[in-house]
Amino acid sequence: MNKERRKILKEQVDGLNTIIINIQCVADEEQDALDAMPESLQMSDRYSDMEDNISDLEEAISDLETAIETITNVIDR
Repeated sequence: MNKERRKILKEQVDGLNTIIINIQCVADEEQDALDAMPESLQMSDRYSDMEDNISDLEEAISDLETAIETITNVIDR
């Protein structure tokens, strides 16, 4: 791979890292809202949906981290 294509990939990795940070902020805010939810609502559909949201966001972060690792492997070859 030439220098220019490596540069493009490195820029994309930087962008993915920024996306991860933003998704983590949203997940943290969702977790804070979940933690602040009154006990009377903890068995509600809304509570369950919020738990699912957090789990899905964490999975998305994990998938993005895997993509970054794969792209970095390509850059380093």
